[in-house]
Formats: sequence, C-alpha cells, structure tokens
Amino acid sequence: MIRSLNYTMILVCVLVFSGCESFGSKKDGKVSLHKYGIPVFIKVPDNVTFSKASSGNVESLTITDSSDFNLQVLMSPTGYSQLKNLKLYHRDLVTNNPYFIKIVEDYDEGFIFELLINDVRVYDFRKVVLLGDKEIVFQAGPTCQCTEKNVMNMYSSLLK
Repeated sequence: MIRSLNYTMILVCVLVFSGCESFGSKKDGKVSLHKYGIPVFIKVPDNVTFSKASSGNVESLTITDSSDFNLQVLMSPTGYSQLKNLKLYHRDLVTNNPYFIKIVEDYDEGFIFELLINDVRVYDFRKVVLLGDKEIVFQAGPTCQCTEKNVMNMYSSLLK
C-alpha cells in the first residue's frame, strides 16, 4: 500500500513538473515572448536581441541578430473579431502604400509583399494573430532592408 502510494506521488510530481515546463521560456524549440507582454511562442535564431517599446496602447518588440533576422512584433487592441477581416485590413494598408509593387505570397493569416523604395526592391510581410480583443502583427523590423529570401525565412519561423 505504501509502495503504491510512493509510486503515485512520484508520478504526480513528474506530471506536474512536465506540465510546468510549457510555461518556461522554450516550447518545442520556440521562444516565449510572454515576459515581454506578448502571449506567443516563436522560433528565433540563437543570440538574438530583444528590444521592447510602448506607445499608447501599442506594444512593440523588435527581435534582431547580427546577421539578417530583423522581426518586429506589434500588439494592440483590435476592432476585428474575424482573422480574415483583420488580414484584409492590413493588406489594404500595405497595397495603398505608394511604394507597393505586388503581393509575392498570400496565406490565410498573412502575406509577403514587395516594395520599390528609391529604385531598391525590398520585401516585407504581415502575419496577423487574433487573441481575444488583441491583435498581434508580425512584420519585418523597422531597419530591415530585407531580401525576399530573408523575409521568407522570417515568415516560416512563425508557422505553427
């Protein structure tokens, strides 16, 4: 009887500690952005730098490394209840930009696009997530002069 109770206690402890691991900083090779106030997990390269800023009700987190990873995550209140409509809103913002050239790839939760700025082709993306009354927008960082390959790699790091 005591022996089975000990085994039960060990099993309970293992389950509790295993369950708590998902609240840590890594989950399935992904990094948690929870400590920056953004409740998501994403894949990022090793040795990235996190830079947090706030402006009004918009939280901003820029994640960069020394090579070509330059990602910005924005979280703000949303007026949308359907992901499709939120994506279309962001698509309209992008396509109305005078530097906009074309949509390169289109996905259910976002898109990759091309811009022509001062005769230089640059690429960017938007991936949108709805969490209750908040929207989270992933895009290339503000200082990124991104290539198409670079943007494709960053977008794919956000896929589930």
